[in-house]
Amino acid sequence: MKKIKGVYGVEPRRDGELPDMYVVGYGGITTIAEREQNLGTYGIVWFDVFKGDVMITSMNAIHVSSVTYDEAAS
Repeated sequence: MKKIKGVYGVEPRRDGELPDMYVVGYGGITTIAEREQNLGTYGIVWFDVFKGDVMITSMNAIHVSSVTYDEAAS
């Protein structure tokens, strides 16, 4: 499985705002991992963002517009 390089949120509806984005190598981000939360009859996919060993945030896949992958890690 390819390593995730970045996750990008949907475009905000207000002028002058930028989407949420997390990219490995910027702002101290070291890893982004995909995780599925099993809720019995359905699951929710999350992208967990880490600085070192500390998870700093999670993005729900329904609010992610794109995911990029590390080509070098193929």
